Amino acid sequence: MGRALFLSLAIAFVSSLCFAQETPAPSGASNSTASARVKTETFIGRVDWVSRGNAGTKSKILVRDDKGKASVFIVTADTAIFANDGNPTTLDWTEHNKVAIEYTVNQEGIKTVKSIKVLTDW
Repeated sequence: MGRALFLSLAIAFVSSLCFAQETPAPSGASNSTASARVKTETFIGRVDWVSRGNAGTKSKILVRDDKGKASVFIVTADTAIFANDGNPTTLDWTEHNKVAIEYTVNQEGIKTVKSIKVLTDW
């Protein structure tokens, strides 16, 4: 009888281990891990052109640094854009001006702008 009880308890214990579910991490914890992998970088240069997005497309901006290296960035509705006096401005105002762009790069290499600061007017 004691052996049967021990065997039943052992089977119940092993079964509970097999069917136990891992407790999901709080949503903030998984996001912070992903955020830790996203690095914010800065690019300084003159805006060559701005492609304004419409329904279904995003705006793009091409910026060239003083060594001639050009980069294309995606501008979203969340992008903060500031004039050289620190006041908010529009994407139109950045064209042909020297800017500092803070951006992130995703796994596909797409650069998304977090903020644009106009450094000098054209």
